Amino acid sequence: MAQGRFVVGINYPWLGYGHDFGPAIVAVDAPSTAQSSDTDPVWNMQMTAKATSSSSGATPSTLLEGSLDLFKSLGISVVRWFIYADGWNFPPVPTYNKGKWSYDVGSMALSFQDDFKSALKSFAKMGMQMMPVLVDQKFFGPGKLVYSDFRLDPVEVKVTGNDSLDDFAKKKLASDKNLLKGPDVDPHQYIKGGKLGILLYDHGGTINATKSGISKGSINKDSIENFMEVCFDPLLAACKGYEDQIYAWDILNEPEVGKKDFDLPVEAVSYFLNEGVKRVWGNPKLCATVGFQVSGSESTYFPANTYVGAKLAQGKVANKFVMQFHYYPNLDSQPDMLSLPKPPFPSVPTIVGEFASKEPKTDKVKWDVLSIDSRLAMIQQAGYAGGFLWSANDTKETAWNKKTQDAVKNFTGKL
Repeated sequence: MAQGRFVVGINYPWLGYGHDFGPAIVAVDAPSTAQSSDTDPVWNMQMTAKATSSSSGATPSTLLEGSLDLFKSLGISVVRWFIYADGWNFPPVPTYNKGKWSYDVGSMALSFQDDFKSALKSFAKMGMQMMPVLVDQKFFGPGKLVYSDFRLDPVEVKVTGNDSLDDFAKKKLASDKNLLKGPDVDPHQYIKGGKLGILLYDHGGTINATKSGISKGSINKDSIENFMEVCFDPLLAACKGYEDQIYAWDILNEPEVGKKDFDLPVEAVSYFLNEGVKRVWGNPKLCATVGFQVSGSESTYFPANTYVGAKLAQGKVANKFVMQFHYYPNLDSQPDMLSLPKPPFPSVPTIVGEFASKEPKTDKVKWDVLSIDSRLAMIQQAGYAGGFLWSANDTKETAWNKKTQDAVKNFTGKL
């Protein structure tokens, strides 16, 4: 990670959540216009379909490079991108029995590594950096059966009750006509989340209907270390020779949301994060981060008695760790919009890894005060090392349009 100049970044954050990299999630043929070669392999179906629908004969790499070219022209230098996300296409599929999900780490599909390395080549070609996010907290959340063609908005159904997965799927298909708009679904292939077993030996039953019993399971350190060895080390190996393209490796997005939504256990997540950071630090040219939702969470997940916590307390993380928080104030409250806290560690570079780019809906907030360039200036003046817009996708927190892009360019032009 280069130090010094304020970094303007953007969250890509995905083209298809949970399947930008790795195996295709549906058994359909790739469009006939997709181009493939040894040096530019066709990525999974989502990337291929997006590419070929954008222009005839396009490839995933040219699609990505077109995005990077736009970002670069605006002065954006880093792109935050989710790799495994919620594990939609992450093998093997978790199993469900009597209200409980089980998961054992298998072998990582090589296409994850291949696709990731292809992306790094495009970043190198365009002179840009990536901040890859290993997993989202939903990766460990309640398992959801996914219906619909991948090119349509997926219908996610939380699996509950004591039926087998097959029986649950059959009953849902029979009772809900809305689920029939997509292709037939193999319930053993399309599961989002359901991978809490990576963290815990026995999580006390279902994590679907209640929170009771979740934190009672003991930390499965062997499983966590196995996951890192099998599923993270190959991605780190792909970074060799491309270290300059990695701004920082983000181990987990917003663990606090998992704690709030489904009681994701803090101690197990802390072990997971520490193991991930240690793996990143195995390459002295790489830097690590965690996408914390709020300031203060670092002391919860990296207490002083942990490997990373001790390093932070001792101030021994120079060029090795970037502190990261996200900032989503009330967009319709000017005082709230201006309430960004100061970075907690003056000696550790700190970034706002996500901030909303949406315009306020009320006249009570003056847009000229809180425009995107003003928000970036506020982040910079507060002492942060960078700010990352959410996002290049159109979401409820996002206004990714010419007005926003012009504001970004106005700010970066003054750096």
